[in-house]
Amino acid sequence: MAAASRVLLLRNFAEDRRLSMEVYADQLFAALRRRRPRDFDFAAYRPALRGATRRLPELLNLRMRAARYIDYPSQAGRQHGDVRHVLDHAYAHVLRAANPKRTVVTVHDLTPILAGRGMIPGIRRPRRSWLAEWTSRYYRRAAALIAVSENTKRDLVAHCGCEPSRIRVVNPGIDPGFRELPTTARALIRQRHGIAPDQKVVLITGHQYYKNQATSMAVFARVRAQLPAALLVRVGRTTAAWRSLLRASGLAAHVVELDHVAAHDMPGIYNVADCLLFPSWYEGFGLPPVEAMACGTPVVASNAGALPESAGQAAILLPPHDVDALAGAVVRVLDDDTLRRRQVAAGRAHAARFSWDAAADGVLDVYRSVIA
Repeated sequence: MAAASRVLLLRNFAEDRRLSMEVYADQLFAALRRRRPRDFDFAAYRPALRGATRRLPELLNLRMRAARYIDYPSQAGRQHGDVRHVLDHAYAHVLRAANPKRTVVTVHDLTPILAGRGMIPGIRRPRRSWLAEWTSRYYRRAAALIAVSENTKRDLVAHCGCEPSRIRVVNPGIDPGFRELPTTARALIRQRHGIAPDQKVVLITGHQYYKNQATSMAVFARVRAQLPAALLVRVGRTTAAWRSLLRASGLAAHVVELDHVAAHDMPGIYNVADCLLFPSWYEGFGLPPVEAMACGTPVVASNAGALPESAGQAAILLPPHDVDALAGAVVRVLDDDTLRRRQVAAGRAHAARFSWDAAADGVLDVYRSVIA
């Protein structure tokens, strides 16, 4: 029997604090090892801040830029792998020190590139992200690209000049921990956050500009005009833009802010929500709607980016700028029990399609094509 090929999964610096990339790396690595293919062994490499780089100031993100663009390629070049898998497209430039014919890159989205070109609303003065554009040149060198959605694949072809034949779409999975909880558990979580048992909860997540939280606040104001007891729960880092929105809305007394929620606590937050409002301007995939569906929470989202693909017909999808339509949909979900039950059932069935074991099988097929 031939020796197994060694696959080296290249992770991010821990100091980069890109939570979604950490989840992707953790879950994919675990699923690959669960599949136990005889033709591959797996190892993961995480770079470390070292020497002079560690002593650089954090001002203007200087330390992480030096670590990413100078240190990591040399560190990665000293690691052995018959196949190397760059798990975060923002690190694709490590191909400078890796054999491109044996390197795979997962591309999650083209947010900085499209935003810099003025193609994503929500930025007052778009500026080209030259580092992101420079890194994207390495996409074309990789033996294969994994796109997390058909939308991301189309973006790669249209905006980065990548060959469609070298791009394989492999959707991410969702953790089995995202599931519907018993009524007693939901009641305890509501009590912990000061939410009344019969209070209608609208949930929003994220802090980035493209999450379109100005629209979320405007939608919530219209929802409260019809359902005065409604409460908004926001999960995400507090920013100056959010603070300004909250002050201007006059609704601060009706908003619960959760600046940081541990990953293992997110299923509980979805479970106490009566509706996830997700009017993003752009998503490379968009996991929160699928996670919410797995927890039995109906979703009202935008029809932008990859959301029609990831959320599908199980969500109510509307234009991200249409405040009236989005508010009307949220009110119907909160107020119409028949609609709510229909959305919950559709969401549960839709979310079941996304598993990490299925994602691992798709990724293994890509590895085998590279070896071949």
